[in-house]
Amino acid sequence: MLLRTCGVRLNTLCLISIVAGAWIYLVFRIDYPNYKELSTHEDKMNETSNKNTLFRPAVDQPYAKHITTSNDPLQKNHQNSKLELLHDKSGSNNSNVMRSNPLYPLFQSAEEEEFPTADGKLPRIPHIIHQMYADEMIPEMYINHVKSFIKHNPTWEYRFWTDESGRRLLQKHHPYLVKVYDDFGSSVKRSDLLRYAVLYEFGGFYADLDMDNLRPLNITTMKYSCIVPVEPFEHSALLNNMNFLMNNAIMSCRAKHPFFKLLLTDLQSVNPSGYPVGTTGPGYVTRKFIRYNHISLADAGRNKTDWTSNSPYFYKGELREDDNNSVYVPNSQYFMDKLDPIHVKEDGKFTQLCKGIETLSYLNQRACSEFYRREPLRINKKYTFTVHHWYHLWEMKKSSVNELKKINISDIVSNCILYNG
Repeated sequence: MLLRTCGVRLNTLCLISIVAGAWIYLVFRIDYPNYKELSTHEDKMNETSNKNTLFRPAVDQPYAKHITTSNDPLQKNHQNSKLELLHDKSGSNNSNVMRSNPLYPLFQSAEEEEFPTADGKLPRIPHIIHQMYADEMIPEMYINHVKSFIKHNPTWEYRFWTDESGRRLLQKHHPYLVKVYDDFGSSVKRSDLLRYAVLYEFGGFYADLDMDNLRPLNITTMKYSCIVPVEPFEHSALLNNMNFLMNNAIMSCRAKHPFFKLLLTDLQSVNPSGYPVGTTGPGYVTRKFIRYNHISLADAGRNKTDWTSNSPYFYKGELREDDNNSVYVPNSQYFMDKLDPIHVKEDGKFTQLCKGIETLSYLNQRACSEFYRREPLRINKKYTFTVHHWYHLWEMKKSSVNELKKINISDIVSNCILYNG
């Protein structure tokens, strides 16, 4: 209700209220539509310990002011053309709706640019592709997706993980997590835990099985030591009323990175019966990203401090993006730009919500602006590495999944490496 009553003509007090309200949602309760409550035991424990840092008054200018006062060349370039980008080039039949609304701050650059990389160096992220399933027999619907990674990265190792091999890995390297892993049962939470563990132990590139790889990944491994994309801005804003939401369907990192150590260590205190998105998935990763980068409520209205790349504009802490311990958040166009199809069809939530953009909260108006603005970029996919197809297999009934036709992963990837440690 707070966001709706503030309207579009924001004064400083109103915008601070919006930021504060959004922050409370982000840290303590990330809600998906029609999803179960995502609060965990960890939320309750952190509520007291974080109170002193998360609820002090914001002292920085609101984001809407920052976007117009930056002296950064990259920022200025987009300031000069943002009206054209947001309204005139939406590529949508609904562009007339957008022209009747005020200008919204950009979430990130809409320019088509190659992924930032470095030449003449050894890769900072190992050339290993990690994928996983409950066992070695995967649904046939994934065959072409898996083959796409092999096709574009023929010199990379391909390692496949199962529930059983994952448990052996934890017994050897993280025995304190074996009970948590067992308590998760056959749910996707077990896969969430395992992907953090394999990236921490071996480094490399993790991708869900419903991901397509469109071009070689080599250049993504050169400049940054750890890469964790955010979900599309529309997902974070229109589904969760959040400024950003980290994803965990596709991630790459060097071995022994402290962020993944934090992800693993703090899984000891989660509620095994909690809903996956908040307990071990994107909501969990988001909370840990905030903690890892020491981001407080006072930072919610700030822009990023490192303008050496086209990463999203929100504040991500003080580490340089290419620091060995940094978590780089790339522009959405590279890894995680496709919207969940269920929300973009004619009767989908995004389409329906954005038809009444004038009635939405300020954050959601920005998201609808992004919805139209990025449409041509999402179709072009010039610099896109991966596309997420959002199968949501983990939400299907187990009986339905068992009825799917299966194939052994070794029949798809001849040199597949299975963990026997």
